[in-house]
Amino acid sequence: MKKATVFLGAILLALTTGLAHADRQLSETMIRNAKEAGFTGCEDTMRRVYDSFPGDNIKTTTVANQSTDFIRFISTAGHQGEAMLKDTTFIRHEDRCAATTSLQLTSSKSCAALLAYDERLEYEGETPDYLWFSAKNSSATTVLKQINGVCHITVSNYSSS
Repeated sequence: MKKATVFLGAILLALTTGLAHADRQLSETMIRNAKEAGFTGCEDTMRRVYDSFPGDNIKTTTVANQSTDFIRFISTAGHQGEAMLKDTTFIRHEDRCAATTSLQLTSSKSCAALLAYDERLEYEGETPDYLWFSAKNSSATTVLKQINGVCHITVSNYSSS
């Protein structure tokens, strides 16, 4: 169960605090890729989003875009049974930058076990097959669904600078 605690805790920390848990080279790589695509002006926001991307076995791609006002990255990390996919779009308007992130995770632990270890989540409600939570002191929304013994977690977050 300790692994489940570390996994979910790292995800929520990554989305809610901006503390570094990964190699800072990832954010610098993303910034370099953005500059090569003609997208600049969101470097601080990109560092905040990607310096906190936890995990190992990281793979990432830049989604081609026709505009220099936004850029999208898709990244994966983790290992069998504990993996994540992060889809982030950065939007620049004048001197402001916004980022929307959707993080999809799978865990071999049950959703109930993961929830039992994290007090930062507040129950918001449920719909058929889904449990909704919000993260305390954050704009992150977390939705969980148990499928064939695997907990599927989707976390959405918005940040701007």
